[in-house]
Amino acid sequence: MLTKALPTTVTMAHLLRVGTALTLLAILFAFAGCSSINELMAEGSKPPAIVNVATDQQPFYDALNSLILPPKSPQAAPQGIADGPYNGVMPEGEQFTTFVKNGYFDEFLVVYYPNFVTQLRTDLVNGLYDGWVTYRLSDSRIKQKVLFRQGGVQEAIVYSQAGNPEYHFWFTNEQPTSGMRYDNNGNAVESMF
Repeated sequence: MLTKALPTTVTMAHLLRVGTALTLLAILFAFAGCSSINELMAEGSKPPAIVNVATDQQPFYDALNSLILPPKSPQAAPQGIADGPYNGVMPEGEQFTTFVKNGYFDEFLVVYYPNFVTQLRTDLVNGLYDGWVTYRLSDSRIKQKVLFRQGGVQEAIVYSQAGNPEYHFWFTNEQPTSGMRYDNNGNAVESMF
């Protein structure tokens, strides 16, 4: 365990849980007002201000807080859209395709960059994210993958600019419980929590 005790009775894990919970709430509230996938993608959170963190721990917090997490609520379709396949265009021009069922996006959601590279791909069950959500950069490199079960985050992998896994986090009850950092060759070099 690499967590070091702080001068008070507050532990690093406690600070991470509180910071992550506040970050998730802020992201969820921010998503409610976003009009495009670019705004959703730009809604990355700021790392929490943590006092007396060992320098080797800060990259974990930075990576964890850079995660782009979609809202937990079911994704409603525009009013008046009949059940069935649906293609749409977001206000900033991103095209998307999905399936509408009972007024919600269901089964899958795929969002495309203007160059038709897939920006986001996920499975949906009853409007909730369920399965791996993959975010890509406009040049097709994977930025992150997040595993959801019925809207709740289970795992997250953050990729380096070279396209290799850089951090891997595991969650229990939406809280990070462990994390791993990898070198450029994919070897685990550091764990946290």
